[in-house]
Amino acid sequence: MWNDLVQLAREYSRQAEHVDPSEAWTPQDSSRAADALLMLVQAETSAFRLGEVLRYDDRLSLPVAVVKATYERLFAIGVNDVRSRLCYARHLLMHGPDWDQEAEEILRQVEEPARLAGIWEADFLGHHPVFYEDPPR
Repeated sequence: MWNDLVQLAREYSRQAEHVDPSEAWTPQDSSRAADALLMLVQAETSAFRLGEVLRYDDRLSLPVAVVKATYERLFAIGVNDVRSRLCYARHLLMHGPDWDQEAEEILRQVEEPARLAGIWEADFLGHHPVFYEDPPR
């Protein structure tokens, strides 16, 4: 499990929910899992798999550093649509002042195209975008 990005994200999310105490990770396990997730995210080349990681953050259960690294990896591999950038900026704003300046810069860059697309003032775009690709054959 510790070497599969999606399985580890799923388990990390599950651990953040109420699990039986006999199954619960120790703080050290949680820290090791977060470190492993960061390494796996940085090596991932599939937008679909990175999108799966974001899906497991639906209750804000993944570490902010992991979600931030996931978006940054998506952008590095070429995912650069307005909705993704808008969701990322709003995610950063939810998590405190450390990333406000970065978020505000992204919002300045995407405001005009987001308004043209009709998503700037949308009540809810979804917590994170969902990415699709053809399954491997």
